[in-house]
Amino acid sequence: MPFTTLSQPLPATVVHILVACGICESKGEAKRAIKQGGVSVNDLRVEDENGVVDTGMFLCGRYVFVRWGGKSFHLVHFFGSDPLFFLWDFIFLATVFVLTR
Repeated sequence: MPFTTLSQPLPATVVHILVACGICESKGEAKRAIKQGGVSVNDLRVEDENGVVDTGMFLCGRYVFVRWGGKSFHLVHFFGSDPLFFLWDFIFLATVFVLTR
C-alpha cells in the first residue's frame, strides 16, 4: 500500500493532501475526483471539494486513510503529531495490511 509522510500545518484541504501525496497530479484532477464521488477519507466519502482534514480525523493519533476509485488506497502519516503512539502505529498498520489484502 502506498504510504506518504507529510509535515504540513493542519487543517489542510483534502485537495491539497491528494496533490501532496501524488494521488492526483493537479488540484483540478483532485477536485474532479471529489465531485465524481470517488474520494473518501477514513471511509467517509468526501462530498465537498473544500473539505478539510484536521487532527480530530486522525487514526491512531497521526494517520489518515485515503481511498480513491474502487480499489486504490493510500495511507498518509502526519509527521509532528503525538509521538507516544508507537504501539498503536504497529497495530494500525497490521490491521490495514490485513484488511487491504
